[in-house]
Amino acid sequence: MLNRPATETSLGTPCGRHLCPRKSAILPVSSTEGTEPLKCCRKHVVTYDLRCQVRLAPPKTFPPVALASFPGSGNTWTRHLIELLTGYFTGSIYNDAPSYFKGFIGEMENSTAGTTVVEKTHGYGVNTVHMYQKVILLVRNPYDAAVSAYNRKLMLDATRSAPEKAFSEKGWRRASRRLVLKWRTLNLSWLSHAKQLLVVYYEDMLVDTSAQLRRIVDFLGVDVAPNGLRCVAEFREGRFRRKKSKNLREVAFASLADSDVLDVAREAMGGVAFAMREHGHRAVPALWAVIREETEHAVYGNETTV
Repeated sequence: MLNRPATETSLGTPCGRHLCPRKSAILPVSSTEGTEPLKCCRKHVVTYDLRCQVRLAPPKTFPPVALASFPGSGNTWTRHLIELLTGYFTGSIYNDAPSYFKGFIGEMENSTAGTTVVEKTHGYGVNTVHMYQKVILLVRNPYDAAVSAYNRKLMLDATRSAPEKAFSEKGWRRASRRLVLKWRTLNLSWLSHAKQLLVVYYEDMLVDTSAQLRRIVDFLGVDVAPNGLRCVAEFREGRFRRKKSKNLREVAFASLADSDVLDVAREAMGGVAFAMREHGHRAVPALWAVIREETEHAVYGNETTV
C-alpha cells in the first residue's frame, strides 16, 4: 500500500476572490446553493472540512491508471468519490480549466507526473488503451449514457439538463445512432486491449457506492484516507452530478420510433454483455434489462419487440 503524506492543518476560513492558479495561490471553488461547504485550495490542497482534504501526491507516486468511460457515464462523479476516499487528486487528459476551477486540481497535471491516482479519459483507440498499466472501465447502460452524452453536448455542462423538446429535434435523431455505436466500440476496445482491467457499472455505484469504491481502491492498491469513508458519506453527491430529469430517457427514445436506433441499442447492449462474460468480468446489472424494456415500452407501447 502507498503511504499518505503527513496531514496538513486545515486552511481555515473560505476564500474570497478568484486568484491565478499558481502553486502558492488560494483557489476559491464555488458551492452550489449551500448544499456543500465552500472548498478552498492552497498549495494544491482542497479542504471540504477539518477532516476531509485532497492533495496532489509526490511526483512518481502513482503509475498511469485510466478511469475510462463513454461520456455521460458518471466519470466526473466517480473522480470526486475517489478523491474523497483516497485523499489524492485525480487527473484528466483534457486539461479542462472549468474543472480545475471547480476543484479538480489534478486536471492540469501531466499524465506521466505520477501525482494523480487515476486519469479520466473518454478515448478508446488502441494506442490510448496501451498508455495505461491499469484501467478502471466505468460502464453505464447505453440508453441513459447516450441521453446524458447528448445533454452534455447541448448544455456544455455536466450538471445542467436540456429541455425535453431538445430530444425531439433533428440533432438528437442524427446523433443518437452514432452515440450508441460509439458506446459499443469504446467499451469493446477497452475490454479487448487493456492490460489490467476492472469493470465498474455506474448502476452499481448508485446502489452500493461503498462496495464499488472498495473494489476500486483494492484494484489500485491505495490506502483509504483516515477519514475517507466518512468524507464519502458526507459529501457523496458533490456538485458534479446532474439532477435526473424524470422520464427523459423514455421521451428521448420515443422520438425515434420510426428509426432503427432501438434495434442498434439492443444489439450494442447484448454485444457488450457477451464480451464481459467472455473476458471474465462481472455480468451486466440486471437493471439493464429493466431499462431496455421500459425504453422499448415507451416507444412501442404493448407491441412485442423481437
